[in-house]
Amino acid sequence: MRAWAVAPRALGTRLAVAVGLGLALAACGGSRARPAAPPPPPEPRLVAQRLHLAMNEMAAIVHRERADCPRMASALRELFGRMRIAVAEAERMADDPTLAQQLTTELRAYDEADRGISDAIFRDLVACKDHLGVQGAMREMPVVPAR
Repeated sequence: MRAWAVAPRALGTRLAVAVGLGLALAACGGSRARPAAPPPPPEPRLVAQRLHLAMNEMAAIVHRERADCPRMASALRELFGRMRIAVAEAERMADDPTLAQQLTTELRAYDEADRGISDAIFRDLVACKDHLGVQGAMREMPVVPAR
């Protein structure tokens, strides 16, 4: 018999013992798993940077695709899918006054760089304002609610 081979009777006995131990542990409550620790709070600087980059990417998309509304809709949906992570982190931060203030400070650091970006986005979106795909994508845009 090879070293790795197990006699059928020994295998049956081992299986019975393993099942018996498993049932005994289950009856006793098994191991007491600790609840998962909550994730660390998001870093305000990184969240602000992601939101800033997302708005700039949105401006680039609507400018580049203003003559191709279906492509604009598709690109916006893809962007908004990625934006949801940063927006969810910003929402979590809004529940903590200290983190909320830090995020506000970090976002204000982009005020000068983002000046006029909303107007530019609006101007380019107007080209596809009647396109149902773009309208649907814009309804899906994740937004941090004001508190």
